[in-house]
Amino acid sequence: MKFISWNVNGLRACLKKGFLDFYQQEKPDFLCLQETKMSQGQAELELDGALEFWNSAEKKGYSGTAIFTPHAPLDTAYGMDREPHDHEGRLITLEYEAFYLVCCYTPNAQDGLKRIGYRMEWEDDFRAYLVEYLRTSVRVNKGMTLMVRQLQPTSSGIPIELYFFTDTVNWIEYEGIQSDVFDHVLAVIPEFDLRVFQNPSGSDVQELKS
Repeated sequence: MKFISWNVNGLRACLKKGFLDFYQQEKPDFLCLQETKMSQGQAELELDGALEFWNSAEKKGYSGTAIFTPHAPLDTAYGMDREPHDHEGRLITLEYEAFYLVCCYTPNAQDGLKRIGYRMEWEDDFRAYLVEYLRTSVRVNKGMTLMVRQLQPTSSGIPIELYFFTDTVNWIEYEGIQSDVFDHVLAVIPEFDLRVFQNPSGSDVQELKS
């Protein structure tokens, strides 16, 4: 499958610069757009019958996300169901049998850190998002302890611990579930404008450092 994520910084302007030609050429399975700055129907789109999912900001010409895909989802969700995020059209989630697709436009703190408080709220809600993901995962044991917590900050960032039990003690199945969780978290972290820190520990890397 081909996934494309693109901050278009205004879809109507992008349409005048070859957007539809790009779409026809690439033919993505999923095209996730951020900062669309428009609502569905404000421009004519020829997408070969692709399904359109829009989440537009209440404020006209601001923010907004969209997903174009020929694949019909099992379910669709718009926003986080949390104030104040759901007024700015920043999140769309599509559920499929094998995965969830999240299209997210992360707020920035703006010049002079004018929105730093709001951005910090967003970081907290990312943790809440991970908790909800684990609670709805089919292979997680809901009857045992489940939590996502921030550990002591370090010079490399803030460690996040995912603590949960699987619904099986079969080693091979356990490894598969663990891999699925890691894959999902690593895939969604950039959508929240976060980065993963990795400290190489192999002996070959240590020799290079020395």
